[in-house]
Amino acid sequence: MFKVDDEKNMNEKRCESLGTVSIHSAGGKLNSGSNILITGLCYWPGIELRCEFGDVGTAKGYKVNETKAICTVPLLTTRKQQSAFYIYPNENSETRFAREFDLEPVFLDDAAVQRKTPETWTTGNRVNISWDFSNLASDLSVTIEIINLFYNQSGIEFHDYTTVVFSQPNTGKAEFDLPLMENLRKNPNTPKMLQMVRVRSLIGNGYNRYVPREWIGSELFLLTNQTVANGSCSSWLQNQSYSLMKIAGHSNLTPCPKTRRQMNADNGLFRVHDLCNTNILPLCKFYFRKVDICYKTIITSDQGIARTCCYDNEGELTAGPPGEFVSQAKHAVASGSILPFIWDNKIVPYLQCCMFSNNCLKYEELTTSEARYLPPNIGAAFGDPHIQTLDGVEYTFNGFGEYTVLNVNNTQFLLQGRMQPLKAKKNGEAPATVFTAFAMKEQGSSLIQVQQNEWQSIDVLVDGKLIALGHELQSKGVFIKNSTRENNPRVILAFNSGITVYVENAAPVLQMAVVVPVRFKGKTSGLLGYWDDNSDKEYFLPNREFLNTATTMSELHYKFGQQWLTNENNSLFIYGPEEAHMDFFDPSYIPTFMEGYDPITSKMNSGMKKRALNTCEHSFQCIFDIAITGRFGIGQATKEFQEWLTGMTRDLHDEGCNVVLRLGGGSVRREVLEDHVTYNFTCNHGYIMIGGDKISCHGGVWDGSKPTCSKASPNLGMNERKGCEQFSTLFENGHFTGQGNKAGDRYKFQCDSSYILVGEEEIVCENGEWSGKVPSCQAKCSQITINNSQVTVGIGGQLSVQCNSGYTLSGSKIINCGSNGLLNGTLPSCTKDALPKASVEKKDSMIVIVVGVLVLFVAILVIMLTIYLVRKHHRRKDTQVLKKPDEDERERVAV
Repeated sequence: MFKVDDEKNMNEKRCESLGTVSIHSAGGKLNSGSNILITGLCYWPGIELRCEFGDVGTAKGYKVNETKAICTVPLLTTRKQQSAFYIYPNENSETRFAREFDLEPVFLDDAAVQRKTPETWTTGNRVNISWDFSNLASDLSVTIEIINLFYNQSGIEFHDYTTVVFSQPNTGKAEFDLPLMENLRKNPNTPKMLQMVRVRSLIGNGYNRYVPREWIGSELFLLTNQTVANGSCSSWLQNQSYSLMKIAGHSNLTPCPKTRRQMNADNGLFRVHDLCNTNILPLCKFYFRKVDICYKTIITSDQGIARTCCYDNEGELTAGPPGEFVSQAKHAVASGSILPFIWDNKIVPYLQCCMFSNNCLKYEELTTSEARYLPPNIGAAFGDPHIQTLDGVEYTFNGFGEYTVLNVNNTQFLLQGRMQPLKAKKNGEAPATVFTAFAMKEQGSSLIQVQQNEWQSIDVLVDGKLIALGHELQSKGVFIKNSTRENNPRVILAFNSGITVYVENAAPVLQMAVVVPVRFKGKTSGLLGYWDDNSDKEYFLPNREFLNTATTMSELHYKFGQQWLTNENNSLFIYGPEEAHMDFFDPSYIPTFMEGYDPITSKMNSGMKKRALNTCEHSFQCIFDIAITGRFGIGQATKEFQEWLTGMTRDLHDEGCNVVLRLGGGSVRREVLEDHVTYNFTCNHGYIMIGGDKISCHGGVWDGSKPTCSKASPNLGMNERKGCEQFSTLFENGHFTGQGNKAGDRYKFQCDSSYILVGEEEIVCENGEWSGKVPSCQAKCSQITINNSQVTVGIGGQLSVQCNSGYTLSGSKIINCGSNGLLNGTLPSCTKDALPKASVEKKDSMIVIVVGVLVLFVAILVIMLTIYLVRKHHRRKDTQVLKKPDEDERERVAV
């Protein structure tokens, strides 16, 4: 902009313009109290400058020097996009310059004035503040004021202010007394009030130089005292309890997970609360002092209530803003009164109950959950399809068709999956199938279909229509969220029932996990099995019978998996113009069964085997996938998905310090001091305590175990009072209850899921000795027995199998027992030794020799007998010949 001076001004040596007019800041966002610098004009003595900000108000302009002037943005209580008009008065008219600004209330941005120890800010107390002195003119004194604002449904408005420091140097800190309630509320009819501290430069005749701010402010706060806060909190708690009681009979309000780790694992139901989103309205850091982050439920209750769950910086559940009726919040947004709504319904109740009165425990009980959070269970399908049931049983099923993966509560929720042959790297098909699509629907919800596309990404169809999915989408009865895991595209689908489905593309495989709330236990069927926390009753058939869990892969294929094939009438899938249900089904397909290869690595050459073992470590499913498909990428994806599943399962059951403890035969008192939780236990009359009377938790770790209360025996002898030797409290893979080593002290042991107790469940101190040894928790699969062998458990659950003498091992000598209680491999067997060929030949030779000797011996006997008989015969003849002359002689004598 420029102006040509007229003759009169030139003669009087007065200028009206010196070059281009410049307004700083050059548009954009400005906070209340910020200064706007206008340069390029000449300001003669006595000129009155002003800036108009529309309905916000008019601000006086101040001269800095002959070519610079400053206007200050007035106090705003709401965000506005406003044209600021700078008025430059001429002798007979006014010159107006305009620029567009986004004007912000100071308390919605980072507060420049810091209030020290906000919990002490009650009426009449002496308090301290601090600020960055460079924001204000360093050569001007400042005044400090308490700004009083009142609010109602139409918004927040300026009421008045009270000066608490009239003048002091700009040192960056101050100390003063807060006004009393009667001085603050001069008008008894004043509506609801809130406050802000303002530190303002005392300008006087103007500035000597440009500074960015005329004044700076704090966040909004509530100035009250303990008596008023206690009464207001009690009234709020009573009204809130009454409101919840009226709807409790037909409400399914989602309870809060006890830890942030549980929240992250069950995050299909929650999203970050706007109050804690720094990109929207970062109020958590100002008002909820223990809160690190808050979430609210995506799915509301039957009455339209969204639960709010907040966590501290250690991940523990803590008090935060209460839940809300979503319809009321939407109305507040639509009417432009969202800040009064938030202040009145979320911030003030917390401040009155948790900061200025002793009602925070009651507030926390009411706002976090009126029902105990029970973690859901998770089932999954991944790789060359490996199925993990909701009870944690793993098996492999290579189908070719569309199957019922999960049926909840008689089709209240249905999840179906499509398995297709895996294409070989070169031509044809690999001897394996993988999931390529999933379809799901809940009663009253949209039909969702998730499938692979030709670009190795994910397509989402809602009621048959392909959608362009951004970050989030709310459809009928289901909330859809776009995400990634390990660079794999992922879609998270949260249904109104609380069931959450994760589908991710680890090309060329779709991997799926489904989180099912505990209220559906005993109401599931399909490939993910019957959920009842009993792995012996897992393979639930459509005819409502069970197949034995200990069955082979081929038996599972035909007798269980194939029984859950869908047909044209019950399929959820949407088909293309030239597609039909039968196009995705081949009843003649025969997969590769695991038991055909023992061990599975026998399908690999030595190099491939070594690489697979390095890639997969202890994951048998990973090795199986590589052996069958020949693709290391599929095996790697299987291993990583298994690790994610293990982490999800662990996090879902992480209760931290917020587990609710109860004591049979006694009472419990809970104390919370900052981030420490302490439970004090007392037994009822007629009971004696077994264990300590107090335990504490910090950072999710307990320093002891809950005691028990047992009925007292009327007579205790000396032996009964004798103590036992103290044993180590280290108990891996499980937990125990009990404490102490006096007579009657007892310990009960319980193992984590997937582990089995080896030893006595309970030991008692009796007569100075424990009734048994401390048991141990071993993975369920570590307790296997193999006929004609000895199985030993090594470090990390590694099982070593050694056959008895006379038996030979078939299979691997070493197998791994996973932390989930399942074997990462197939069991070997011990078979009776067969005689070696050399031994057989030796035995045959011995028989020949023995027979030969016998024959020779018999022959010798026969020869000897023959000789004997012949010689005997000859002797007889000789005798006869000798006898004849004698006879003749006798004859002669006789004659």
